[in-house]
Amino acid sequence: MAKPKEQRNKLFLEDWQKGFGNEALGKKYKITEGGVKALKQRLRVRNPNLYIKPLTSKTVTQQHSKPTKQQASKLVKYDKVTYYLATGMAKEIKQLALHQDMDISELIREIITEYLKKGQSHR
Repeated sequence: MAKPKEQRNKLFLEDWQKGFGNEALGKKYKITEGGVKALKQRLRVRNPNLYIKPLTSKTVTQQHSKPTKQQASKLVKYDKVTYYLATGMAKEIKQLALHQDMDISELIREIITEYLKKGQSHR
């Protein structure tokens, strides 16, 4: 039989993953906002997969190192664009980028390029 706190933590985790904010979680489980943050931290210690944070910024900036002479000829200029994704999809893309040891922007460019190539081949 599960202990009451373990049962609460399981339900809390499910609601957290559904996208409930700190304030909503606090009201539902009768915990202060600081208590919600502390509980999230304790749950992250048990489950390292919870360290993947949802996208909070609306734009993604890329830092570029100073290019060498060889790289200068291969530089590509990118436009900064903002797209809105479902939280689950954003998490999935972040995890995929981590597993493939790629920058998220690189992965998105690769996925879109493949999609566009498939679309042109069907015309």
